Amino acid sequence: MKTFPGHVRLGRLVCLLLVCHAFFAGGCAKKDQDEAEDKTATASAPQRVTEVGDEPVVKLSDDEIKRAGVETAVLPAATERARRHVLAVIVDLQPLFDSAAALADAQAQAAKAQAALAASGGEYERLKKLQTQGQGASAKDLEAAQAAASADEAANRSAQTAWQVRRAALEHQWGPVLTEWMADDAAEFQKLVKGETLLMRVTGPERGYRSPPATADLLRPDKQWTQARFVSAASQAAPEFQSETWWFLIDAGGGLLPGMNVEALVPAEEGTARSGVIVPDPAVVWWQGNAWVFVQTAKGVFTQRAVSTDQPEPEGGYFVADFPAGQTVVVRGAQVLLSEENKPAPGGD
Repeated sequence: MKTFPGHVRLGRLVCLLLVCHAFFAGGCAKKDQDEAEDKTATASAPQRVTEVGDEPVVKLSDDEIKRAGVETAVLPAATERARRHVLAVIVDLQPLFDSAAALADAQAQAAKAQAALAASGGEYERLKKLQTQGQGASAKDLEAAQAAASADEAANRSAQTAWQVRRAALEHQWGPVLTEWMADDAAEFQKLVKGETLLMRVTGPERGYRSPPATADLLRPDKQWTQARFVSAASQAAPEFQSETWWFLIDAGGGLLPGMNVEALVPAEEGTARSGVIVPDPAVVWWQGNAWVFVQTAKGVFTQRAVSTDQPEPEGGYFVADFPAGQTVVVRGAQVLLSEENKPAPGGD
């Protein structure tokens, strides 16, 4: 094997170290150059978010607004009768159908007894007239007819009383309107039987109404609003709450099922109209659990403002009472502005 003197091996080691030093020095220099370029680019980037009066403001150029698809609209004044949130329950209709069957049975028994009385009473009067005219009606036949008529009269009184008591009980349970529908087999009751409509029990607010509301707005599970129609005041308080209760009819569909607890909105009493604006759905963005909109305060300048969403509109959007009319609000692209506002500050880690 060929060997090298010690000074030659030492020289080769020194050369290797010099090459490594040059390589790493070049890499570090390149990294320092890249960082410097990044800082220069960051420093030269446009500052879109600034502070005005302790509030963040987003500023965009015309080109940036166009690229982001930001659109605005002026919100006109709106006046709306205040509405209240109430608890509603979609009622299981089986007890109602059972009540209707019991009522129909009592009604049939009453009609049957009345028909029997009419027949036996008519026979008694016929025989009585024949005997008076001397046309051969025997006293025995007349006596039997009278007994039959008396028995049928007693049975009729009992059946009529049972029918009246049954109806009164159902009026106490369901109210006079629903009981009338059951008794008459009305078209409204047939829609319930066919599943075209549902019955809703609405619990009113603690402070009662002088007159019940004619309608109630309900948000279905499919996120569509629908309107329920007033039927009558209930004859009993809801078991969950000791307050006024109403019956409403609502069209079936949209995921509504018997037994569901749903939230409804009913108009407040007269004299409670308020002024405000209707904020469209696309204008609202959510951040930290709150609803916000962006108001344009100058050309290309947008500031964030919190809004209340406790008064949703059946046609879409929200009625906001404490929002001045005539302001220009972002109705498309608000999420872009929110993202821009929450970007880390330039130069931050």
